[in-house]
Amino acid sequence: MLKKIAKSFLSMIISEAFAAEESDDAGALYAQGITLIRAGNLGEAFTIFNKLVKMDIKNEKIRQIRDKIEQKINEAATATVAGSAEKIVEDLYNEGNAMMEIAMYADAAACFEKALAIKPRNTVLWYRRGLALHRLGKHGDAISCMERALEVNPSFADAWYIKGACLNNIGRPDDALACFDRIVEIEPDHVPFKD
Repeated sequence: MLKKIAKSFLSMIISEAFAAEESDDAGALYAQGITLIRAGNLGEAFTIFNKLVKMDIKNEKIRQIRDKIEQKINEAATATVAGSAEKIVEDLYNEGNAMMEIAMYADAAACFEKALAIKPRNTVLWYRRGLALHRLGKHGDAISCMERALEVNPSFADAWYIKGACLNNIGRPDDALACFDRIVEIEPDHVPFKD
């Protein structure tokens, strides 16, 4: 926190010092750009180095610094978007679980489905969606969800259990038994998850 405050303060001082005079002096601009980089103010540093590139288009060092700043800005933007997506998935997962607790299985399945649109290879999301569908009596759809979960994690014993239960419910006891046998192979002492 203190480091962030110090960077903001340093950036403010730098901005004030250079705002009074718009310099076309390459040395002064270079020093300002380096100071901005050290302060973590990449946006303003990029503007400075972009101006320097225009002033001396053949200077490869200046161009490399500008390109590196641009790369760091893009990486930060990508990380922010990824962090936002993770937060959305987490919120949808939590909302889906809350819906499961109050037996609103259709709403729960919809939450997990939305989260899966963002993270389609998330085993737990496939499992939770399948469990909600199983509770709704949509055993065929639940089996599909369990199969997707098992594609990602073939050792997910609870997914094998729900798949077996669904298969048994649609009159396929031999296939259900094969699922339960698979659980014993994976995890001999397995106790099915109770929601």
